Amino acid sequence: MFDILIKKGTLIDGSGCPPIHADVAIIKDRIVRVGEIGDTTAKTIIDASGHVVSPGFVDMHSHADLSLPLLPTADSCLYQGITTSVVGNCGSSPAPLLAETRTEVIKEISAGNLPLPWENWSSFGNYIDYLRNLGISMNIVPIVGANAIRMSVMKKTNKGPTNEQMQRMRYEVERAMDEGAIGLSTGLIFPPGCYTTTEEIIELTRPVARRNGYYFSHIRGEEANLLQSIREAIHIGRETGAAVHTAHFKARGKRNWHLSKPALELFDQARSQGIDATCDMYPYLASFNSVVDMLPHWAKEGGKDAIRKRLLDPLTRERITAELIETEDKDIFERIFISTSPRRREWEGLAISQLARDDNKDPFTWMYQALLDTDMDLTRIVFSMSDENRKLELAHPY
Repeated sequence: MFDILIKKGTLIDGSGCPPIHADVAIIKDRIVRVGEIGDTTAKTIIDASGHVVSPGFVDMHSHADLSLPLLPTADSCLYQGITTSVVGNCGSSPAPLLAETRTEVIKEISAGNLPLPWENWSSFGNYIDYLRNLGISMNIVPIVGANAIRMSVMKKTNKGPTNEQMQRMRYEVERAMDEGAIGLSTGLIFPPGCYTTTEEIIELTRPVARRNGYYFSHIRGEEANLLQSIREAIHIGRETGAAVHTAHFKARGKRNWHLSKPALELFDQARSQGIDATCDMYPYLASFNSVVDMLPHWAKEGGKDAIRKRLLDPLTRERITAELIETEDKDIFERIFISTSPRRREWEGLAISQLARDDNKDPFTWMYQALLDTDMDLTRIVFSMSDENRKLELAHPY
């Protein structure tokens, strides 16, 4: 007798083959038969008439490693059909945490305001064991974050590593890989990743490649420097032998929409040369990150305290504004909406342009003051992508 029998569904198996009408029989945690099964009995029979039956979805870009310790049932994923998440993206992972910088790193992690049970882990392996013992409801594919390792070893300095620091970071990568990580991720628009040279990344990726791991990257830019940023990721794969996967592919900003097609062609060229290069994307027109991420890299050096001092200085504000005017679309603040603002809930869902008008301020001044008033605990949704590009990108095979 089967434990579960799913009958009369439309089966889409993920292979690219046309859908078929079929039954699916399950015993314990294994699919044991697929096809026309007939009147066989089972402990549980599900009539799937009019519904699609498919394998669970894999979320290639997730930050659930920062929420699973609080919600191990992963409801928001499972209700969408996601049964596996690749976590530790954008250079950010909850581990490793080193004794000498532990408190500072936890404070700087974007989810540092969440009551995570940080005391339960230090090493990457500790963290994986904690989730395993907790009993999570989904599969995870864990990546170790290069930003997390660099911050732990070097704090948020923009300087290059000493030989001793490089050796320590390489050791932490090797240890994490041996404890269950499947690769290394970078977040090259976020401090301290934005201060990392290509050569430094190559050195940290070599032990990943030796273990048949992957190099995941939130690349240096998705605007005017999109092609250069993708070339860098591919170069790292070429130099180390690691498979390369870049996150949330897009050409951001109207002035850069023409870069989408040549950017996709870079992946085609790399693959024709034997480099395993792929990317993921989301199918909508907006992106999400912190409002503070809009600031130039130099303005974010040193963490929150240093940023706060710069935002309080009128001359530094003028310099930031001048740079943003050069790099952003003129109407950008019409298309930036506040997503989360725990200290000012009334801002959520509203465009910065509207909030600035209501406050009789220009958008730049409003944004700087909002970052100060909220201790930079402010996220945004930015509508900056082309619908035609999204269609082209979704049709790309990898």
